Amino acid sequence: MSALLGHRAAGERELAVLNLDTAGRPTSAAEDATAAALGQRYTSTTAGAIALGITGGALAVTGIVLLTVETQPRRVALAPWGARGLGGLVLTGRF
Repeated sequence: MSALLGHRAAGERELAVLNLDTAGRPTSAAEDATAAALGQRYTSTTAGAIALGITGGALAVTGIVLLTVETQPRRVALAPWGARGLGGLVLTGRF
């Protein structure tokens, strides 16, 4: 996420330099295209940083929840049961 934000900041600096160069005169088509590309870069890097931030937050909350949930050991017993001609299994425990 920090790389995306750094890339976005570099684009902001490039756009500021372009604005200073074109101040007081009409812009060319190439300068307009460069400004549009820098605007698109700003939008896409911002969206990427937001997506990564939301994902990281969700993972952090999930980890905290998993660490705080107390699990109880399950006690289960399985024993054979039977008599002459009869058979089965007995399952007992806490679930």
